[in-house]
Amino acid sequence: MKHPKPTSRTVKTELQAFFDRKKRERNFYLDDNDKPIVDFVLAYPAVSLSPLMAFLSSPDPVAKWGAVMLIGHLVGSQAEIDMEWARTVLRKFMWYLNDESGGMGWGVPEAMGEILRHHHGLAVEYGKILWSYIDPEGNHLENDDLVEGALWGIARVATSWNDIYPDSCWKTLALYRASHRALTRLCAGIVGVCFQKMGNAEITESLADLMQDDERVSLFWDGGFIEGSVGEIVSLSHRWILW
Repeated sequence: MKHPKPTSRTVKTELQAFFDRKKRERNFYLDDNDKPIVDFVLAYPAVSLSPLMAFLSSPDPVAKWGAVMLIGHLVGSQAEIDMEWARTVLRKFMWYLNDESGGMGWGVPEAMGEILRHHHGLAVEYGKILWSYIDPEGNHLENDDLVEGALWGIARVATSWNDIYPDSCWKTLALYRASHRALTRLCAGIVGVCFQKMGNAEITESLADLMQDDERVSLFWDGGFIEGSVGEIVSLSHRWILW
């Protein structure tokens, strides 16, 4: 018997139950027990996207980051089947980050970064747009939270692909390596580690300073929360470079 296509409300209910379970279990990684919800989302990409996006602005970090992971997986996988659909999603995200949207972009830069981490072709097309959100000469975002989200997304892209951001971009990071926000400094440091691996010796001194940064921070990465000082996490981030 063929089951009816789920509604947006049905998907949202399923997602809320999933996030509530992950929170109770204190297990934020996608594992075999999560295959039903992943398969459900992948089976109905168009219906699932809007409910997932609604969770991006959730004050619950488990729901927010769970949505980021699932959107990255969904759009990256769907791009293999329908590249134009994936491009349309990213264009919609770009609209949410422009002034005309009325400030609807919470969580969107992180979701963009996670999508680009999952699909190289999309990273080639949209990686520079994501970078423009932290560039004063580009489409710089005025809100510190959104800029921090863009830096996190850029870090996800930079650790996945070495041909999206040339190491000459490192000078833009100088704006953020001295930020008053610990997570902003950390994300800039992770991108800096990628540039250092590309052979940029100029950034070594700046990274050395960041590695002495002892302010505590919580970073969501690869499905879980990492607790430590900025310096500690920057020092180990070279392990996350996939190229």
